[in-house]
Amino acid sequence: MTSAIDRLLRNTPPTAFVLAAVALIALFGLLDHLTGLEFNLQLFAPVPVAAATWYRGWRAGVTLALVAGGVWIASAWGAGVFHPREIASYWDGVAQLVLSLAAAWLADTARRELREERSRGDHDPLTQLPNRRAFEGQLTLEGARLRRYHDPFTAAYLHLGGLQQVREEMGGEVADELLRQVARWLQGTTRESDHIALIRGHGFGALFPKTEWGGAQLLLKRLHEELTETLSHGEWPVEPRIGAITFGHGAGTATEMSEALEQLIDETRRNRGGGTLHRHWRGASPSNGTTGRRRDDDD
Repeated sequence: MTSAIDRLLRNTPPTAFVLAAVALIALFGLLDHLTGLEFNLQLFAPVPVAAATWYRGWRAGVTLALVAGGVWIASAWGAGVFHPREIASYWDGVAQLVLSLAAAWLADTARRELREERSRGDHDPLTQLPNRRAFEGQLTLEGARLRRYHDPFTAAYLHLGGLQQVREEMGGEVADELLRQVARWLQGTTRESDHIALIRGHGFGALFPKTEWGGAQLLLKRLHEELTETLSHGEWPVEPRIGAITFGHGAGTATEMSEALEQLIDETRRNRGGGTLHRHWRGASPSNGTTGRRRDDDD
């Protein structure tokens, strides 16, 4: 029941949401006017104010708080208890405004803290990139988009072979700095619509929307060559290994895609010799399109 109400409020258009909240506050004022402020129903006005702030932002909350203060003055005037020349007559209206603004502030603070908490839970603290959980969530969304719109996409994994050796011989801070540099390089090299994440201690995930097999082949080749050159110039003793799956014939279930990604990660980690692994998804058993040599050992 609660989740159904939450979905309804989130899916309500912003204008309709605010107008409905204004109507509710006006209803409180009308009832107070008819009862002569006997029940003072406008004490409940902060509730729609807080709801508007939570679902539609701080500006909507402030707007409704001003409305709540004005409605109280109007209802008090209509009930004959408001005297414009007496400062005391404005007190309850100001109190209503302050109470509503406080409700808006509390709702906005809670909303921002919740967003920050969710962001921390979905991001890697070292590189500030999305983590494995966020990456798989985006993978599921791309799969749903493929099923609905038939837009192909490619999921890739970039493994830094030799990073463990760097960590052991040069120290953890040096290895962490290398990860941060590669993260910045990936963000600067890929499109804004692409999704980059750190999904393993030694490797990055990438999602390339609307990227079919041929385009993915060219993209993977370019990324591998440019990253190899970049690492070589920095004299980093690591070897980039890239593996990818192009989804273009039905995405499968979230579980199947997650299992395919895990298999790709393991194969990419073992692949040495400067090539890339590229597989074409054709159901639960993706076909192979492999370049480069494969060994069973790993770093």
